[in-house]
Amino acid sequence: MAFPAVAARLRPRVVLELVDYAALLTPAPVVTVLHSSVFNARAGLLDPARHAYHRALGVSSASRSRRVIAPSQVAADAVLEDYGLGTSRVEVVPHGGGLVEAHPDLEVVGGGGILRLETLYPHKNGEALVRAYARLAASKPDAPPLVYVGADPGGRVAAIRDEASRLGVEDGVQLRGRASDAAVLEALSRADVVAFPSSVEGFGVPALEAMQAGVPLVVAEGTAQHEVAGDAALAADPLDADAFGAALERALTCSSLQREMVRKGKVQGTEFSWAETTRRTLEVVNAR
Repeated sequence: MAFPAVAARLRPRVVLELVDYAALLTPAPVVTVLHSSVFNARAGLLDPARHAYHRALGVSSASRSRRVIAPSQVAADAVLEDYGLGTSRVEVVPHGGGLVEAHPDLEVVGGGGILRLETLYPHKNGEALVRAYARLAASKPDAPPLVYVGADPGGRVAAIRDEASRLGVEDGVQLRGRASDAAVLEALSRADVVAFPSSVEGFGVPALEAMQAGVPLVVAEGTAQHEVAGDAALAADPLDADAFGAALERALTCSSLQREMVRKGKVQGTEFSWAETTRRTLEVVNAR
């Protein structure tokens, strides 16, 4: 109850809620920025009770918000479908970049293999990527390693290792776990390709980081990261090992395609920055 009391004393014209849920009893119009609430439910990360609680909270918050900001059109469509809002109340304001935006002079030297830069949740399709890698290795015996960088809050490492062993590619799969910012930048600088096979995302910062760094990118088709990348990335069904593996092989072996992807990715990456996110967010906040 502290926030409504403070807001009443300050008498704000608008309250900007930056993380998913608007405060109750706010004495001013609210603009709410959506991050992960609707996607956590869609990704199956919540048990039934928590799913019901967060859905009720999300619907209530959205209904009390003058505007809801989503980071992609995919995210906006999810809000419209799950929360029942009218299209006039949902605005798309993309995120900025991650570490690469803050380190624009990062030099990509390659030679480090295929990089998967994500937390290991089930919907991130870690095992599916191993199957695509096995398909790649079958047609390209000298395939570079598949490198996973990211935390493992749900214990997915064991399943990924088991799948790699079952398919006979365990020697080519590296699981590095959570990494420091410096280690992430080092991994990006050495990546030959960034693979982003997640099925459910609200935006997809690793895709933007790959483009801004100048690394060829393969994403899951029809997702938010596909929207962010546009035609600067190759896209395939992440659950189709042959299709995703073939896309990885093209990104690794076709030099003209690599150059084109890097060129387009650099151009596409300039469309996103936190300065632009701030400017567009303030436009929504100040709109009547």
